[in-house]
Amino acid sequence: MLENILIAVGSSGLTVGLLYAIFRPTINHFLAKELAKFQSSLDEKLDEQRIRFSSLHQKRADILGELYGRLKEYEIAVRVFLDPMEVAGGPTKEELLDDVNKAINTFQGYFRRHRIYLPTALCQQVDSAYDEMRGIAGRFALFLGGKRTEQSAPYEKGKIEAWSEGWDKMTEQIPKALVEVEQEFRRLVEV
Repeated sequence: MLENILIAVGSSGLTVGLLYAIFRPTINHFLAKELAKFQSSLDEKLDEQRIRFSSLHQKRADILGELYGRLKEYEIAVRVFLDPMEVAGGPTKEELLDDVNKAINTFQGYFRRHRIYLPTALCQQVDSAYDEMRGIAGRFALFLGGKRTEQSAPYEKGKIEAWSEGWDKMTEQIPKALVEVEQEFRRLVEV
């Protein structure tokens, strides 16, 4: 009985081995073909991802460039507004304040629409620089509102302090904050 089992198993094994030897090239060809299809599919998906990433990276770089330009325009408008050196026959502080307000609106509108493309930490840096400049310009602008025929000594003192403090911040603190923003912009644009 044991002999019959061994013969049956042996002949089955021999049959399987013989069938494998006969059909091996066909099986290998089929598996190679399926593997090639799978590899092709993976390559196609990888190419799609590369294109999508490249496109997103380019869009982000474009946004960063535009945002940086608008931030610098805003900084320049505030700096010119607070500049203690006024050009004879040049724009008045009220006219310069209009330029600041236009720059604020232009920058902030663009930034709000595109902040989704920027990391949270960078948005916080930009918000901080923006808020600081807005506060500086706003404090000084309070002294420009309304035409006063009599300007008291405390009023003039407050105006000069706001002007002086604003100018100091625009020449010392704001450039440092903007350098940090610039460094982050450069880091993000690098591939």
